[in-house]
Amino acid sequence: MPLNNQLWKQHITSEALRLIFPLIALYAIFAIIIWTLTFTGIFNFNPAGDIIAWHYYDMLFGFTYIGLLGFILTAGPEWANVKKVAGKELILVVIAWMFCRFSFWFLEVLTIYPTMFSHLLLSGWLIWRLIPLLINTMMSRLILTISALYLAQILFFATHLEWVEISLLSVSRLTAGIFVIMILQVLKPISLVIMNDSITQKHIDEVFIPRPPRRRFAIFCLALFIAIDFSTTNAMFIISADLEAYISFAVMASLLNILNDWHIKNSIFSIFAMPLYLIYWFIAIGMLIFGLEKLAIFDYLSMANAELHARHLIFMGAIGLAIFMVLLIAGRRHTGRSLNLSIKIKFALLCIISSVISRGLMPIILPDQIELIYQISALFWVLAFSLYLSEFLPFFLRKNL
Repeated sequence: MPLNNQLWKQHITSEALRLIFPLIALYAIFAIIIWTLTFTGIFNFNPAGDIIAWHYYDMLFGFTYIGLLGFILTAGPEWANVKKVAGKELILVVIAWMFCRFSFWFLEVLTIYPTMFSHLLLSGWLIWRLIPLLINTMMSRLILTISALYLAQILFFATHLEWVEISLLSVSRLTAGIFVIMILQVLKPISLVIMNDSITQKHIDEVFIPRPPRRRFAIFCLALFIAIDFSTTNAMFIISADLEAYISFAVMASLLNILNDWHIKNSIFSIFAMPLYLIYWFIAIGMLIFGLEKLAIFDYLSMANAELHARHLIFMGAIGLAIFMVLLIAGRRHTGRSLNLSIKIKFALLCIISSVISRGLMPIILPDQIELIYQISALFWVLAFSLYLSEFLPFFLRKNL
């Protein structure tokens, strides 16, 4: 039976994912179309400063941030066993995020200040809201990571306003690195559920346990890489390119070391486990390419601007694919559905993986076709989130099964 107006409003705001997950998909589609049109010269968006840095900022504090809000505000109350974020509070959060996006896209007209204050206020609220939700849970370390993102956000605006004399793009890359660390933290509880579910379905008499030392060492190596990358870009320290390469190789090795926990017979061969497994591989391969270019062993990599594409492989592989998997897993579990996917959503998952590969690897292989490759990657991205929205939106609008 259809819900009447009042019941529908209560239902759609009863849990964060019902309102926020559709917005994640919609903004993923909107942002990639607008940025593709911007870089092809069709759309004129030209804020002061480095346009690439602003592209980073929007994909991080626009798309990725709404993904973070959706995941944390849905899972956080469950971890802490407290009341869900719902009703008026949830609506206000969504309105605040929408104003942040509006002020961003019109910052040439509104000036930087509405964008800066709205973004910093929303981020500050999230930290304040998260402390009681996460402080006594297994995900308490997320408080430090999100606080680090807040400081990086402040640094971005301070750099744009020339209060600090550093590269704006380096701050964007620093922020992206912190987001990747956050993804590694979030993958722990998700992989615990997905891998043990796969093990159960395959009747394997073992238990998947993600060992903390391996993940912590990988996060340490990644944090070291991020710090050195930021320092060398801004000429703070004299660090050789060889050392940068070896640290990127250390990140690669530490990430692949995490996957030793995953090799429990054939348990990774499931529709949910394999994409999560690929996230680690995308970051690791990106680090390998980055290191090889720094060593300058292959001239071809420098000519193909491999470092830029390696960064996209890392960030899209970690952030884009991880958010898509959260949308799939939480979208089904929190609406009372089993972890089964239709053919349409399996194809959508293949599209998002294809988008990552197209943007991160294909420009290195076919540098002469780079514009076409960018457009193909954007097409795969839009198709993936459109298919997701077409199937999952009815789940959020209806009562749980």
